[in-house]
Amino acid sequence: MSRKTERVASILQRELAMIIMRELDDPRLVGLPSITRVKVSEDISVADVYVSIMGPEGKQKAALNALRHSAGMMRSRLAADLEMRQIP
Repeated sequence: MSRKTERVASILQRELAMIIMRELDDPRLVGLPSITRVKVSEDISVADVYVSIMGPEGKQKAALNALRHSAGMMRSRLAADLEMRQIP
């Protein structure tokens, strides 16, 4: 990865963690999911976000579904918070 994509990945990881911690109010999110890594494509159009969720498998799947369900909200929140031309 280039320096720019690493910087964007770091910013996305930090901002997503803050959004999950402060703004998501979903009862399926038991505990605190942690973002382990963000991988950004070279053209900064796609970002793969890797999460780790502690707990039993059933609760992990429910928390992952909650995160998938709120992906659009998180992306629009990132667009409002970050000054980037394109949000991956």
